[in-house]
Amino acid sequence: MFDSERAKAIFTNRFEFYSKKHGFVPWVWSLLNNHYHMLGYLKSGENLGELMRQLHGSVAMMVIKATGVRHVPFCDRTRTKIISMVASEMCCRLGARTGTR
Repeated sequence: MFDSERAKAIFTNRFEFYSKKHGFVPWVWSLLNNHYHMLGYLKSGENLGELMRQLHGSVAMMVIKATGVRHVPFCDRTRTKIISMVASEMCCRLGARTGTR
């Protein structure tokens, strides 16, 4: 999925664009060849679904167009590529304070 530099550049560009658009402040994120991790603060939790829908939709369309390779399905709901996203700063700080993972 993200095994080429072009695919990684597409994800990075779209991630930055939709983060700004939906008020997501990334603290740390990591892009691997087959999925990504992100941790940050979302100013309005109700934007989470729309942020993820727009990010995944645009990334999938652009990566397929750029690489000519279609991953079916691009995001498998039974084995989600989204590992973690924290929508609440309080939950994140609580986890860091208590060592919860």
